[in-house]
Amino acid sequence: METPASPASPSPSAPPSFVGQSLKKAKAAAHSAGYSALSHDASDSDDGQWDDGNWKVCFQTVADKRVGSMPTLDFGVVRNEWPCPGKDGEPIPYPEMPHVVGQNFEEASTRLKPLALRAIEAESAYTDVTLPSAVEDWTVCFQAPEAGEGINHPKSITAYLKVTAPDTACPKTELTELHPAPTPPGTDGSDVPSPSSTDSSDEVAVAVKSNETIVRL
Repeated sequence: METPASPASPSPSAPPSFVGQSLKKAKAAAHSAGYSALSHDASDSDDGQWDDGNWKVCFQTVADKRVGSMPTLDFGVVRNEWPCPGKDGEPIPYPEMPHVVGQNFEEASTRLKPLALRAIEAESAYTDVTLPSAVEDWTVCFQAPEAGEGINHPKSITAYLKVTAPDTACPKTELTELHPAPTPPGTDGSDVPSPSSTDSSDEVAVAVKSNETIVRL
């Protein structure tokens, strides 16, 4: 009579995914699930993770070596404000400043919100116009940073949007007055009389000296 084969040992279940969580929360949750955790910079840099709360998990794998007696997860992480690279170890695809000129301030702010900038501030497109308390329907005439500029450190960047009232056209250039003061007479050169070609003060006496004789023409 054949001895029945011993049942196979159940394979350990796959670890839960912690991708998308902050590194601090992911480490705590992994430990609760029976795993220890390591982390590394998921970009093409090699920055250390000094504060786990400032990083988020983009990738996770089971580490080849255990830390202590527990199975270990290796988290590939980037800073919270940065997008994850396409693959672990690739450059970070930093976002670019979008083009918001021509939109109203509310639309532009909504467009910029996903960048997690330090702030979005409205300024008057005309130097002699004071902004009201609400400018949601005012039109963006100029923007800084310019469209297409890379946003590498959004928490240190403030977007400045120069706006004008809904029924007022944008100036052609910055630092323009909507109602410039009139030019005082004479300051533009239009009132300065032109010299006369027959003015006696323009007569020229030409002296030609030959030896000691002076001939005046």
